[in-house]
Amino acid sequence: MVRKKGLFFTIDAMLAVAILLGTLIVITTFYVNVQPRVNLDYIATDMINVLAELKIGEVNNSYVQELINNSNITHMNYSVLDQIGEFWAEGNTDLALNFTRNLTEGIIPLNYGYEVVVSGDSIYERNVTKKDILAKSSKIISGVEKSKPIEGTVAQTYLLSIQKKKTESYAYFGGFVGQGNLSKFISDIPGDANVTEIILELDAGDDFEFYINGNQCLGTFNPNGGNLSADKWDVTSCNSSILNGTINEFDIRFTDGDISDDFVGGGYVKVKYTTGEMTSSSEITGTEKYWFPGIEGLINLYSSIDIPGNLTAWRLNMTIYNNYTTFLVIGNETVVNVSGSNGTQYVYRERTNLSIPSGTIPIRMGIVNVTQMATNATGMPADVILSTDVSGSMDECAVYDIPYQCNYWCFIGGSKSCTVADPGDCSGNACGGFCWFPFGHELDCQTKMDIAKNASKTFVNIVLNNTGHQIGLNSYSDDVQSFLDLTTDEPTLDNRIDSYSAGGGTCICCGVNRAKDQLASSSNLRSIVVMSDGEENYYCDNYNDYTGSGSGSVNSSEAGQNACGLGIDVYSVGFGMNVNHDAMKLIACNDSMYYNATNVSQLADIYEYIGGQIGLKANYSAQMVNLSGSLDYTRLFPNSSIEFDFIPLVDPPKFGEISINIASDVFKNCSPQVYLYEDITATDVKLTSYSSQYWTDVVTANGNVVWNLSKYGSDYSQLGDPFIVQIPPNLMVSGAMNNFTIKTGDNPHNNTGCSENNSLLVYRGTIKANVAYTSVLANADGCDWYVGFDDGSYENIAVPSDYSGSKNCNFTNTSIYYDVNDTIDTAALQLFNHLDFDNDNMSDVNVNELDMYIGSFLVPEVPSMWGPSVAEVRVW
Repeated sequence: MVRKKGLFFTIDAMLAVAILLGTLIVITTFYVNVQPRVNLDYIATDMINVLAELKIGEVNNSYVQELINNSNITHMNYSVLDQIGEFWAEGNTDLALNFTRNLTEGIIPLNYGYEVVVSGDSIYERNVTKKDILAKSSKIISGVEKSKPIEGTVAQTYLLSIQKKKTESYAYFGGFVGQGNLSKFISDIPGDANVTEIILELDAGDDFEFYINGNQCLGTFNPNGGNLSADKWDVTSCNSSILNGTINEFDIRFTDGDISDDFVGGGYVKVKYTTGEMTSSSEITGTEKYWFPGIEGLINLYSSIDIPGNLTAWRLNMTIYNNYTTFLVIGNETVVNVSGSNGTQYVYRERTNLSIPSGTIPIRMGIVNVTQMATNATGMPADVILSTDVSGSMDECAVYDIPYQCNYWCFIGGSKSCTVADPGDCSGNACGGFCWFPFGHELDCQTKMDIAKNASKTFVNIVLNNTGHQIGLNSYSDDVQSFLDLTTDEPTLDNRIDSYSAGGGTCICCGVNRAKDQLASSSNLRSIVVMSDGEENYYCDNYNDYTGSGSGSVNSSEAGQNACGLGIDVYSVGFGMNVNHDAMKLIACNDSMYYNATNVSQLADIYEYIGGQIGLKANYSAQMVNLSGSLDYTRLFPNSSIEFDFIPLVDPPKFGEISINIASDVFKNCSPQVYLYEDITATDVKLTSYSSQYWTDVVTANGNVVWNLSKYGSDYSQLGDPFIVQIPPNLMVSGAMNNFTIKTGDNPHNNTGCSENNSLLVYRGTIKANVAYTSVLANADGCDWYVGFDDGSYENIAVPSDYSGSKNCNFTNTSIYYDVNDTIDTAALQLFNHLDFDNDNMSDVNVNELDMYIGSFLVPEVPSMWGPSVAEVRVW
């Protein structure tokens, strides 16, 4: 077929076309002068069509055959125009010119000029004087571009293995784990691990000893962390106790013998190591296991489980020794409630056919029917001082009685009383009858002092309604007028309040200083509530002065903040119309603890609310159980677990990917930002939160609420408290700052801040360990690479491994260079960039030449990758 078809497309055929064109020109000579442009258009169009349609294999031409024999032309299926474009792209200008002239000169009559142009470059031009009339026609040549190869190589590379990577494993303690000696497992340290660091971070209640697999690590640890914070210890020197490729047990053994303080309010053991494993044995696969902490003493656990996918089923295997009733609440469902026994009990429960979205689920485990438990999750008592302004302005009317009773006296005519329609009517002789010189008009009213007394009695009742709470009083004007120390005797408190009388100036700092000193010996939750109806005009000489003067150096805001600095919650209330609200606000520990009672009738409601807040904070401020007397030994065995099945949100690492664990820096505020490296795809993300005696109740990630404890109930004392909160990995954005908020609280309405010094983000992710294919490049030789690694080491790596040339390439934090025209070098650079996920030009994964597979192959016809370029035939 090719030979027959070729009969029609030989040089003879081209000459025939030329004759035809010439004949047409002769026939239409008359019209050339009339319509010359039309004829030139026809010639240009026919010319470009012939060049675009005629295949090299169909050309019977000795010059073309010579080019084929010399391998200057290798593609028989190219069109003449394609071949012109290839010569042009490769820079073979002489070949392009001769080839074009050889195949076009016989087509267009000699009295016409013409030119063949590719992307603005003249390939060949017949030197005929140009006329005014010019016609042109164009075609696209796909796949060619100047200075781009017509054929070349591509390369792919991937890691068959690695020398080592840095990663870490964790054992997390829950929001509250106690009470007694505690233990936790780490089960995913690989067999080839080289441990480089062990960190112990705990919010521990008392002194303890730390053991790794039964071996004591260092001496006695003395924690001093405060609220919402923890202590950190570097225990790397104990790394010889770590067992590779098996379960490692970590024990916290308290030393003082007081079980009430033997607890951990959040924390973790972190083991950092290097390993040659590309992926971890603990990768997300659709089945995971939560290991309960071991507890020897009093089983009391507030924690959570974290499900990185849609939960479909769970199986509980629990081993306990407990003479008392044991309960377990998952979410808000009590799944275990077993009576006590003198022997070890094995408890199995399961749930199937579930469909629960990914996230964190609280768990709460404890014991009941223990007569020695003084309080169960009701926290420490509250000690409160109510400081009341009794300055002269407190005797002013605040609310008039209705109906309005007008009272006045007559110089002659005695006293008068009657009701009036409006307070303004109580003037003159409003009641009629004989009255000479009426004076002293008054309406029946409640003074501010009356309202304050009633509200104060309400406050006393609310505080004392909680067992164990105490309240004290003081009243002040230009100094402290009276005080009553902490007591639970409500009648005595009410009598003291009834004795208040108004008079004198206003020394707010006197009341605050006296309240602070009244709480000096208290070890309970301490609060001051200070109320004033006006601006201060008396000051204190120091923070222990409550006599007042007109020139003291300490004002009310300084006194208030001094008490706050001593760990006392200071609430302030501005009462009535004449309050300096800005000054009163500065007395309170923060703006949220200031209350505006300009409307005096609101004072009782405000006192009731503050009393409720103090009660809530005290009642639910600690998850520990306070004990009186001896307790039978109880134990939760550390082999207890919940195994759960789920549909993962993300796929486990695939071939050509490496898994890593990374922890952020600790957070310094309640709205942290964490940068996720661009080359990391997050697969499992956990946020830690030290809630201390409170509950971690709300967490958001990039504007999405990912944890809200209140959905399980408003009584937090019945719910678990997570130390780690699961963040859906699909909410994380690589190569950007990710925004979080963390809140802790006693209930859905009382926010108690967050841990600003210890919490962090721990995430598992994958990085690429492969380069699919590079761009087409001219060379595929390879290079001797000098590579820097993040552990400070450097390595000479031949890529490919059998490279024996003299070319050198570099990937270090001081320089990066390689052959940009070599596809193997380009592939190697791309792989090193993948392995450098923190973008410091040092590979975070150590490799050598035997770890790398390099494959390259010739791409003989690149055409589709370049261009398109435009070819034109111009005729004049």
